[in-house]
Amino acid sequence: MMKPHPERLESFFESLIPQPERHARWLNTVSMLEATGARKIWKSQGKDGLNEQILRHAVEESRHALFFKRAAQRVQPGSCEGYDDHELLEGRAARHYFQSLDYGIYERLLDAMPESKAKPLAYLYVTLAIEVRAQTLYPIYNKVLRRHRIPVTLRGIIEEEDQHLAEMIEGIDALDPDAAARRVEFEAFEMDLFEDFFIQLNAQAEAA
Repeated sequence: MMKPHPERLESFFESLIPQPERHARWLNTVSMLEATGARKIWKSQGKDGLNEQILRHAVEESRHALFFKRAAQRVQPGSCEGYDDHELLEGRAARHYFQSLDYGIYERLLDAMPESKAKPLAYLYVTLAIEVRAQTLYPIYNKVLRRHRIPVTLRGIIEEEDQHLAEMIEGIDALDPDAAARRVEFEAFEMDLFEDFFIQLNAQAEAA
């Protein structure tokens, strides 16, 4: 299986962006994933876990979801009002990617530690894996958006995602003595899931 290296990601965006209907559905898919991430942050924390950092993270993920939703509607006015499958680009695959990542990391942690420790660490590790993905995906996407003169910039979101990444690493290192090995394991797990998702996305972009 070919891995979605930067060159393949750039080629995907080059194929996608000239297709406004599919491009809008992609943006809406990213919005859905950001909104799902925000909901999972709230669900993952008990009342004692909602500190300032986690509240800020949830709010920022919600704001990112709104940003991408509005961008989708600029690219294709009148589209993408909700998150139904016909408004998303491979919506089922996107949901499967996120849910499999979330569930898989939590189950692996439960095999190694009690639930009281696994739950907060799962939030940190899932977020870390997604932020690592964003570090690759968003800068490439932003570059192609600029090349095509699309009036959408991801610079502010990239900066916030980088901050989230640093915070997750700090939190993991403070809670998990096996952090180095688990980071490698979970990032590899995310890569396998994203490869499956990307194959389906790429087929859509090339179907024009």
